[in-house]
Amino acid sequence: MKVIERDRLRCRGCAGPIEEVHHIIFRSQGGKDEEANLVGL
Repeated sequence: MKVIERDRLRCRGCAGPIEEVHHIIFRSQGGKDEEANLVGL
């Protein structure tokens, strides 16, 4: 997945390994399923 590669396998929150990919702006709040709105955690 491009998000995991972009974040170099590291969580943006703690720098540990990525376990999940989440939306920055939640879909319920109008966020889209685009790479720019996803983050590895």
